[in-house]
Amino acid sequence: MMAIKYVNSILVMLFVCSGCFSKAQENQKTSNWTKHTLFTDVSSDGKWVVVNDMQDKNNVILVQTDSGVRKELESIILLKFLKNNDILSFVDEKSNLHLIDLKTLKTIFQVEVLHKRYFTNHDQTIISYLRKGEKEKKDLQLLDLKSNKSYTIHDVENYQWHPAKDELVFLTSNTDSNTKTLKKWESGSENQQSLFITPKNEVKILGWQSDQKSILLLEDTVDGGILYTINTQNKEVKSLACKALFSDEVARKINGFDSTSDRNGIVFFNVDIVKSKNDNYSIWDTQDALIAPRKAVAEEYVLNKQSIRWDTKTNESSIITSNKLNAVIIKPNFNYALAYDFLENEPSTEQYTVADLYLKKYEKGEEKLIVPAHYFSYDYLSFSPSGKYIMYFKDKKWWGYDTENDKHIKITIPSNYSFYKTNDMYYKHPTPYGIEGWSMDENEVFVYDEFDIWMYNIKNATAKKITVSKGDISYRFNKKELKNTSYIDISQKLMLDLSNKDEKNGFAFLEKGKVVPIVFESYTIENAVCINKQTCFFKKFRYNLSPIIERIDLTTKKRKIVYQSNPDLAKLDLGKSESIEYKNIKGNKSKGILLYPTNFNPNKQYPVIYYVYENMTYKVNQFASPTKYTEDGFNILNYILDGYFVFLPNLDYQIGNLGESIVVNIENSVEELASRSYIDKNRFGLIGHSFGGYEAAFIATHSNLFKAIVAGSGVMDLVSWSHDVQWEGWFREQAWRLESQQFRMKESYYTDKNNYIRNSPFYQVENMKTPLLLWAGKSDYNINWYQSIYMYMAMKKLNKEGKLILFNNDGHYLTRKENQEMLYDSILNWFNTYLK
Repeated sequence: MMAIKYVNSILVMLFVCSGCFSKAQENQKTSNWTKHTLFTDVSSDGKWVVVNDMQDKNNVILVQTDSGVRKELESIILLKFLKNNDILSFVDEKSNLHLIDLKTLKTIFQVEVLHKRYFTNHDQTIISYLRKGEKEKKDLQLLDLKSNKSYTIHDVENYQWHPAKDELVFLTSNTDSNTKTLKKWESGSENQQSLFITPKNEVKILGWQSDQKSILLLEDTVDGGILYTINTQNKEVKSLACKALFSDEVARKINGFDSTSDRNGIVFFNVDIVKSKNDNYSIWDTQDALIAPRKAVAEEYVLNKQSIRWDTKTNESSIITSNKLNAVIIKPNFNYALAYDFLENEPSTEQYTVADLYLKKYEKGEEKLIVPAHYFSYDYLSFSPSGKYIMYFKDKKWWGYDTENDKHIKITIPSNYSFYKTNDMYYKHPTPYGIEGWSMDENEVFVYDEFDIWMYNIKNATAKKITVSKGDISYRFNKKELKNTSYIDISQKLMLDLSNKDEKNGFAFLEKGKVVPIVFESYTIENAVCINKQTCFFKKFRYNLSPIIERIDLTTKKRKIVYQSNPDLAKLDLGKSESIEYKNIKGNKSKGILLYPTNFNPNKQYPVIYYVYENMTYKVNQFASPTKYTEDGFNILNYILDGYFVFLPNLDYQIGNLGESIVVNIENSVEELASRSYIDKNRFGLIGHSFGGYEAAFIATHSNLFKAIVAGSGVMDLVSWSHDVQWEGWFREQAWRLESQQFRMKESYYTDKNNYIRNSPFYQVENMKTPLLLWAGKSDYNINWYQSIYMYMAMKKLNKEGKLILFNNDGHYLTRKENQEMLYDSILNWFNTYLK
């Protein structure tokens, strides 16, 4: 009898605990987990790190790296370690400046500042900030951290520190004389030296010139403005008025300061043609090179803007742009500009401008064509630090142009290596792996192939690999380490970033020609920073590992977790991953990653959700905490916690055969997954958003292997979409995305009409047997939400099973919480209905 009671009690406990576990699992999906964890800063001695755990607001945490002692700083804006890392300074969201003693973690100073900003002098020993003065004026407050003395300057409009001295210049108003005065203050002096007086127009301090003696001002006047350069030592003043630059009567205005040159006081700035704006209507002329919305943007940023070069020593100025060459690329320390005609090949369906590239030398004023039909992608041009060499990517090769000797140099490596990506969406103009930098004498340029770093000697035309990959690891210079230098010195110990196709990442050191790996693991490894090449900190995360900040001692190789975000989530079983291979349409192997459900039981059968958009395996190393509040209605961990497999496929495409490429990739991968006994071949679902929404809809109309599909913000009809406009942010025809980019159609609709129809889900709805849930935001200016309307209307007409959810006040991605929750619940219910 006692044994029976004991067994019954065990059964009751198991039943109760099962219910508790189920409830606990549900709680994981709705708990207020940290959404993003940013590794914000580390002190120069490595004793402190700053982490921003973002939820609905910033939650900044200061962590002592040895003891683990923490101090929550709430939400902050500007942060600096000062006084040899003894003081932490920051501004909070309420505009209060705080100084914290890092020995006691106590606040030693707090004051309200204007504009939520503060500055420091060149060596960060003096803090400066503006605060409210008398009669709505501003006072400049200076706090010397060495002497602990403070100094106040009354009635200051704006100011700027000297880049190398403990002095600053500031503007102050003179009410009696209705003027403004530029003054100088030096540390240790009670006096303020007057430098320059202007009428009481709006005046801005723009910055110091490269000689570090002269300061630039811009005065706003009714006839376009006046630029001044004032020597702060001898008070010499030179000026250039906008109206003096042009002989016509066109209204213009100096639109701020562009940059200064280290070459003898040269200043570059822009002048805009002032035109009245008309918001009532727009005129679309078929004979214009650009459609009306793109024309308006081009006029604002290129065509109605003129670039000016002012030599402040000789007080001579010249207009760089011209009617023929209306767009320029200026590097302030070079003795030339690059110029081109923005409209030369318009109208065009290229993503970026294609135009002849000219070299325009300032002294001689000559213009020389150096690259015909250059493609103006940001990664197709690079410069040596002095400007002697211009590197340009053309015909799938890197070329160098010697500006001093008018010579073109072909950068060559063995033919079994490639400088560009062979399998991305930019098939017409492939993406180069890049150029990272130059040697000190500019004789060598460092160029990437898919895996290695090449050092190419310009003088003797030889190429040498400085890393030796076996086709498995990609080596790249660490950009953060190179940020403050113009050159790469491989005789020094340099940090490299590592990655491979199996989603492993890490970093290493290049030392004496050898690569010494430090960390290389199946996680995202980022933000690596090393203190004196002895102690390194980095951020590590994965889909099932909430971000951590880790420290490694390079001498002892000991590692320590300095900070763990979402520590309670880290205790849960969040599944495992497996790499899956299958054939793509080219007959080659493609890869996907299968994410297992929590508490996986190989004796059960589970449903699978495909998450699609081009290549998705990278998401195995992206962490997204369980939540209903997502931009596309899907959360990987929530589905894993809910007993689903999630599959992340990589898809390969044939140019001009997009739809069939998708189907072959997906169906071959389904066949591979369905061969596993623990996967139910009758319970496959699929979801995609944007381009993934197109892919999802195409699968719905061409495959019967899925029981439920969700397509968000997708293109359904390539014919109508090729005649549409991409609005906010782009303001141009959608055709470029079909003919030159992601949709890989290559040809125009008018030369390949049948192919546009064949690759459109809308024209294949008759074949659809899979229930399809559509959703879109009515403020979507990226993909017209009417695409989803067309698809819905066709489905309704043909009595196909499906729904459409339209969000009135959201766009391509959902940003409103109430909409996010509604979409998440709707999608989960859709899949649970058909797959559970």
